[in-house]
Amino acid sequence: MGLFTLGTSALCPGTGKIAEIEFSNPTTNIKVEFRVSTAAGSRIRIDSITLQRQADYAHTTAIATSIPNTGRNFKIYQRDGLNLLLDEESLVDHEIIYNGAWEQKQLSYMKEIASGFHGNTSKKVFLDIGSYFGLYSLHMSRINVFDQIIAFEVDEINHRQLQANLLLNDPEFFIKTHNFALSDKDGETFFFPSKLHPGKNRGGVGIVPENQDHTNCVKVSTRALDSLLDLSGHIILAKIDVEGAEFAVLRGMHNILCNNNCVLQIEALIFNDDDVEKHAQIDAFLVSLGYRRIHSVGVDNYYSNFH
Repeated sequence: MGLFTLGTSALCPGTGKIAEIEFSNPTTNIKVEFRVSTAAGSRIRIDSITLQRQADYAHTTAIATSIPNTGRNFKIYQRDGLNLLLDEESLVDHEIIYNGAWEQKQLSYMKEIASGFHGNTSKKVFLDIGSYFGLYSLHMSRINVFDQIIAFEVDEINHRQLQANLLLNDPEFFIKTHNFALSDKDGETFFFPSKLHPGKNRGGVGIVPENQDHTNCVKVSTRALDSLLDLSGHIILAKIDVEGAEFAVLRGMHNILCNNNCVLQIEALIFNDDDVEKHAQIDAFLVSLGYRRIHSVGVDNYYSNFH
């Protein structure tokens, strides 16, 4: 960890203020004065004064001030032991900035589940499906349980925010990311981008079904997880939060669900009768594969075939 120079100053003879350094950048405007007091008849010698700060802080500040103008209020905050690039205007980010956490009960339960994997010799994988800016992936990486962490985020701005947070917190490049949607087949679909969300909840955007209005939507690539990952005999912990497309994701990972020991956190938002039917289908599908519901926290249900 190095230091870099903020400013230097020539020295003025005499007593009182002997030097002054002023410097500014887009995030700071600081003036520092140096004064000295000595007893009558004594002598001191100061040749120069250099003001420095740690370079890692400077790099963090530089990242925060060089973010392109996306119409969002991005800044870096220290929360829960992480350096997080957050958007004050987005719902989840705002909650973390001002209240310190998001889905804390769910994260605590996931960590409790993961801690039970210690001692098991099987390869352990965490799948963050609908990662947003990577909150779950970052927390899971800190508990030193998983051999592999993979985050999936289809939205372009969210994915870039995810990458920025990995740059700040994952120096070993352990967490891998993919910028496409998971579904039940490889192809394309319509997606409503986060920058247009009317409630400024960038974590609350998702795939738009074929039979709905596609105004302002963009085409994105889809992949079935079974065609992407060859996983068998592993322990898998997965968080699936894809704003209504959960069943399609599950159908696309049928082989993974059958050939591994899995614990799943699945968001189960219910706004209408269609949502009730959809989550009943999810329950029936997972039961047919040998899964059972083991827990619920808020709007999230937990399923496992071994736990």
